[in-house]
Amino acid sequence: MVRKGKYKLLSYFIEDSLVFYKSTKKSKNYIAFSILRALNFFQVIEILNDFLKRKILFYYSLQIFLSTKEEFLFFLCFKDTRKSIIIKSYNIIRERILETNEFSQFLSNKELEKTYFSIIHGIKNPKIKICGNNNKIFIKNESTLKRFERVL
Repeated sequence: MVRKGKYKLLSYFIEDSLVFYKSTKKSKNYIAFSILRALNFFQVIEILNDFLKRKILFYYSLQIFLSTKEEFLFFLCFKDTRKSIIIKSYNIIRERILETNEFSQFLSNKELEKTYFSIIHGIKNPKIKICGNNNKIFIKNESTLKRFERVL
């Protein structure tokens, strides 16, 4: 049996380079997202896969811009019962990526918030329904349906 957390989409808080959500259920899990802008695709994938295997990173997703083939965005997801563990995990990953790939940048504060929420741009209804399975997320309101696929 898989336990699922329940999070309110607009009840987030930003701490430096992480967007945090706190579960509304009894488990009180935290989930956090960070966005990495990188130029070297293969080097970053190798590092992130290593952290996935070691369970330091919960999952990540990749966005490729077809207009500029040099830039990639990685959406990193962290999950734990303590916020301090998430911050520690983020710092370990950040340090490793920045020491091996000097052209990488972790988005922070307003730039992070703007990029992170650009996926729901245009959806103004507070009664958004989000559902999904292991590999897909659907965001639906009365008039639109957006589908996102998770990449591992």
